Amino acid sequence: MPMKKTLRQLFTEEKVVLAPEVYDCASTITCQDCGYKALVLSGAEVSMSLKGIPDLGLLSCDEMLMVTRNICAISDLPLVVDGENGYGPALTAAYHCKRFADAGAAGVIIVDSPETRIGGVISKEAAVEKIAACADALKGTDCLLIARTDAMDLDEAIDRCVAYREAGADMTLVFCFNFIPPKERLEACKKINAKDPGWKWYPDLGVHDGKSDVTLSEIAAYGFNFVGIHYLLGSAMTAMTDAGMGNIKNQDNVYAMTKYPRPGIGSEEQIERWYRYESRFVKDPELRNRWPYNYYKTQRH
Repeated sequence: MPMKKTLRQLFTEEKVVLAPEVYDCASTITCQDCGYKALVLSGAEVSMSLKGIPDLGLLSCDEMLMVTRNICAISDLPLVVDGENGYGPALTAAYHCKRFADAGAAGVIIVDSPETRIGGVISKEAAVEKIAACADALKGTDCLLIARTDAMDLDEAIDRCVAYREAGADMTLVFCFNFIPPKERLEACKKINAKDPGWKWYPDLGVHDGKSDVTLSEIAAYGFNFVGIHYLLGSAMTAMTDAGMGNIKNQDNVYAMTKYPRPGIGSEEQIERWYRYESRFVKDPELRNRWPYNYYKTQRH
């Protein structure tokens, strides 16, 4: 696996980075195949994929750490992790930020909400203390701290972002973009940048009337160099439902295998790489005929 770039390195090469919100290793592999250069680990999509529960704050830090480690072990793309509100007060949040960095995360999002879900904000003073603690915990690592505010008033959100950056945040994220009318979002970018000119995250790039709410080049001009997009889990569930309905209608597997032929067990190249590795130690002449090394051979006959 190539050497993983840090986000700082990536930002010296790219004016703006479009990053899909993944939820496991399989979704990560598809993003690598597509050519994306960074990823976001979505707490909402991990909650649904791992537990079958909407984003209600029931996903634990240890569960997010498990997924983080798994993805970082197989991907060279920098991964930003949704660290919720740090799962507690300043000391707890700082401790968990360091755990995410140790797990391989390239960035951690910490939100100023009182609970591990959307809804209100803690006092600015308490939030600044938390951000300062998290920034200190990440010193000496390659992991960036992204301070997200859930303040619903744009002026208050900007004021908080400025304070969080002064407390040590590397990047800021104004979540109330999702509640601003689409036609007003570019103006909001300009307003934010006027007072908070550093690295900024544009969240959940939206689509209305078949068009993107903003273009990457438009927002990059105002310091928004990282853009998250949700599509993976919804697309996967849509395709799985379509494949399943086609199969149940025809009472066979032709529809799914014809429309969605990509095997879910791994690519031929990936399986071959594991075969070459195991064959260095296991000299059994029948190794090639074992599962899954024989999968593609059986598909050709």
